[in-house]
Amino acid sequence: MPIRSRRLVTPLVLAALSVCVPFTRAQQPHTKPVAFPENSRAVSPNERYVLIGVDADTEPNHTVFLEDIRLKTRPKLFNYERHIEVLWNPDSESFALSDYAASDYSHCSIVSVAENVPQVQIWDEMIKATAANECLGS
Repeated sequence: MPIRSRRLVTPLVLAALSVCVPFTRAQQPHTKPVAFPENSRAVSPNERYVLIGVDADTEPNHTVFLEDIRLKTRPKLFNYERHIEVLWNPDSESFALSDYAASDYSHCSIVSVAENVPQVQIWDEMIKATAANECLGS
């Protein structure tokens, strides 16, 4: 079930990002959410990676690539339909993604820059955690 309130999305993603990938005081976030397609670039805090949005008049209308400046690679990450926001993790190894798929819901996930790490779907993780807490009687 998708998250139904846009106002909850960014705080939930920030909370999930901080839980999934803890950071020290020296690594406090210094990035801001970047909206696509309004912007076409989101640079990682260490400036090694750049998320690049490419728009087209045909399907898929919006595509995001991950450019690795050091390795000079640019694989396609995903397509989206309407609007997304991304927020880099301070360690530059992952980012939070809010995909506003419709006017009343969004899909939130954590995406790693490592190809072999699957996306973490925030809603699924919240349901698992809630079910686990209910089983423990919390």
